[in-house]
Amino acid sequence: MNPNVHPTSYLCVAFASFLIAGCSSSLPTLHWEATGGPYAQNIVALTIDQENPRLLYAGLATGEVFKSPDRGRTWINFSVVRKNHAIYHLVPHPELKTRMYAATDMGFFVSTNRGKDWIGVPIEKDGGLPTRGLCVDPFKGNLVYAGVQGKGVYRSTDSGTSWTRCELGIDAQRLADATVNEITIELLHPDVVYAALSGVGLIKSTNGGDSWTLLAESVTYPGTSITTIVVHRKEEGTLCIGMDDGSIYKSTNGGTSWALSHRGQSKAGVLSLVAHPSNPEIIYAGTGSGALVSSDFGISWRSVSPDLPRTATSIVISPESPVPRLYAFGQGVGLQYSSDNGRTWLHADSLLGGSTVSSVLSDKSGAKVYCVVGSAVYEYIKESSSWGFAGNGLIGGTISSVAFDVDSATVLYAGTSDGLYRTANGGKLWEPIAEAMRFNPIQFFDTHPSIRTRMYASTERSLQVSTDKGSTWAYTKPNDASYRIHSLTFSPWDAGRVYGATLDKGVVASDDGGITWKEVGYWPAASAINSVTLDARDQKTLYAWTMGGDGFRSTDNGTFWNRYVPPWKPGDTVCVSLDRYAPSNVIVLVNSRQLFYTRGGGATWFEVPITPLPDEMRSLCWNQTTSTVYAGTRQSGVYQIPLRESIDKLVGK
Repeated sequence: MNPNVHPTSYLCVAFASFLIAGCSSSLPTLHWEATGGPYAQNIVALTIDQENPRLLYAGLATGEVFKSPDRGRTWINFSVVRKNHAIYHLVPHPELKTRMYAATDMGFFVSTNRGKDWIGVPIEKDGGLPTRGLCVDPFKGNLVYAGVQGKGVYRSTDSGTSWTRCELGIDAQRLADATVNEITIELLHPDVVYAALSGVGLIKSTNGGDSWTLLAESVTYPGTSITTIVVHRKEEGTLCIGMDDGSIYKSTNGGTSWALSHRGQSKAGVLSLVAHPSNPEIIYAGTGSGALVSSDFGISWRSVSPDLPRTATSIVISPESPVPRLYAFGQGVGLQYSSDNGRTWLHADSLLGGSTVSSVLSDKSGAKVYCVVGSAVYEYIKESSSWGFAGNGLIGGTISSVAFDVDSATVLYAGTSDGLYRTANGGKLWEPIAEAMRFNPIQFFDTHPSIRTRMYASTERSLQVSTDKGSTWAYTKPNDASYRIHSLTFSPWDAGRVYGATLDKGVVASDDGGITWKEVGYWPAASAINSVTLDARDQKTLYAWTMGGDGFRSTDNGTFWNRYVPPWKPGDTVCVSLDRYAPSNVIVLVNSRQLFYTRGGGATWFEVPITPLPDEMRSLCWNQTTSTVYAGTRQSGVYQIPLRESIDKLVGK
């Protein structure tokens, strides 16, 4: 979770300490208001009933299954496979219409009542191992193949009741690190089975899984993996494979040799390859930068539609003919459909699940509000109470931090697992910046609120600083100090004074705007500081919060620290958000049920009566200008509460 968002910083930790708090029982109880999403950001699997194409099932990263009887116009929360565990595949039995399978990160599950209830079936004795690849023989419904993390491919001949491990002929140590991404059967010869293993390559069986041959080693160079497979329905031995580096290869001889048919962008891997149900030459590819189509089975490719977001997209096709309905889903896409072969797209995700919001951020004025959902960024459209996608071009994987440029609310920066990105138009298009930071996972990124050209980026090994808005970067001093900073607090009185919260060095401080740092105070080795707040009147008084739940206060600029007691109880889960321009102005949300406010950095607390947040909190943003609190949740998107009237009464205005 990103501990620094603009104009606020938040933290979510379990606190275990005490503080006497001021509160007011005379204030009206405030209610959380839904902001309209973002919806459908947690979809990781989608399946269509082969006999009734109107019936859809969506599997979520939260373990929930949503069902639509009308092609996605309406959805109901139908069931839960295993709470808080991602569903990778939902596969119906081709003959037993009430039977359905689920592959999850907690193993293999079976439903005997069309997905309403689920029972775990251990494939391995220890059970509970992530199961990704899952394939049912369409001609022999009792024959099922499953891929188990670190174990390889398993086969069941009794509809998933019992399992036998296939002998792949792969070294056990090499197999231990492998994930079976996909398993596919060749329809012309159902005994021919292909399986894609990360870090290993493509394996093939010509006898229904009894023995296997390793293929495609020439295209799986170190650091790449095959992610997906599609086999031609009418041409024997013709297939395409997608790679996690974005490349697509084609073979016409059963995988003996390969030709590169599409060279993709780095970190824009191929997520899915699917064939048109009535025209075997047409295949669609869902990639990390949008959807592609080929009308010659992989020889040439083109973008499906300029209207579909250029972000991580998976494609599923209904069995209808002659024009099937295409479905696209992913973070930043939600769930959309096309009835004209991908030329135009419409949403089919109203109230479908939700999104796990890792951070919410707002500019100083409060006019611009954004949220981060995994690898996607959304902008809040207040007029329609909805969220619009604002992440085209962000193909750097999981987003750790997003920050506003101090000079413009339409210029933003994002730290990702692939480096730094920048947008100059409010998220319409992002581009990578800082070549020196490319392919370097950014764990934290921030801009200085008053030194306009100053920026900071923390990686796993170092903290780096830029004095020219990200064009060039240098290691902070001392060079041998590997501070793992994940939150910065800027003094409103002295632009050079910056405090950093670290995971292993306590609080560090800089007097030259973040170029040189030093440790302040003494901290036990186990103390991981999550945030620093400042007293409103005394420039030497600081407050620090630890990952373990302790609070500390220093009255001498950080030299000595005493324990500080907050108003929440031991073990409470707490989100804290502070105004980066006035770091004494702090909001705290406790257990999604209590809201506390201080304008003195923690010296005096007030409780604002609220109704419980409808879902588990994951992030918090406090905008002092608009007096609005935004809360990101585990599954339900973003909620807000206006606080101006309550705060005015609390502080006596």
